[in-house]
Amino acid sequence: MIKEAELDPKADGQIPILAQDYLDGDSICKGEPVYVSALVKRGTTDVDMDENVHIMYGHPIDGLVAHVDLTNRKLLKLVDTDHTHIPMESVDYLDPKVTGTTHNCMKPQHIKQPGGGAPASPPRTTSCRARPGRSASASWPRGPHAARHLVQRPRPIHYLDATVVDDFYEPFVIKNATFMYEEDFGTLWKHTDVLASPPTGTMRRQHRFVVSFFVTVGSYRYGFYWYFYLDGRDELDCGHGYQMDCGHDYQMDD
Repeated sequence: MIKEAELDPKADGQIPILAQDYLDGDSICKGEPVYVSALVKRGTTDVDMDENVHIMYGHPIDGLVAHVDLTNRKLLKLVDTDHTHIPMESVDYLDPKVTGTTHNCMKPQHIKQPGGGAPASPPRTTSCRARPGRSASASWPRGPHAARHLVQRPRPIHYLDATVVDDFYEPFVIKNATFMYEEDFGTLWKHTDVLASPPTGTMRRQHRFVVSFFVTVGSYRYGFYWYFYLDGRDELDCGHGYQMDCGHDYQMDD
């Protein structure tokens, strides 16, 4: 400890409320007969509310406001508006009897990296020579499958062919024109209830379904990624890229 000093709330202000202050306020109120009488009026003599209780937020004691002096451990004032109903229905969102049957369509997904993280590879440079005079139709195949090797995603990836028409309305098939896959995308939601008995914590992973394709125009490519999330959101991510004639240098810009 460097220095100990007594603070004047009027001059120095109040310190932030601590977790222990919540516990002290709770015990001070429960030791006051007027507070216990207000609970009896609401139909309970259990000051700890242990009966049929899992999550405290589901059983609010409405209409009762206590003003507590934490320093002197005294109840200064009790405001009672005579709202006497305390809901006692269970709100345990982890209990199947309360929430109903959850969806079990999600397959287990294991994310492992046994060897630990690897440092990023240094950028690779290469020299490429442009070849003027070559036509785009001869140098690059039609359709998005020309950029398929750029996609590195978890398996399985499903590829779908597409039938389109050329400038003369003649149909032709683009192999593997569209690809689809599902991937993990972090945390969907998480909650830890430290006041439950016993304390509980749970979380759900976020997954998203991806539908993507590339469009090649000359030496330029345009990538489209549709993302569909478990919480109902959907996003469209578009990017523009180009490939030089050496065949493996590639740059993608949003």
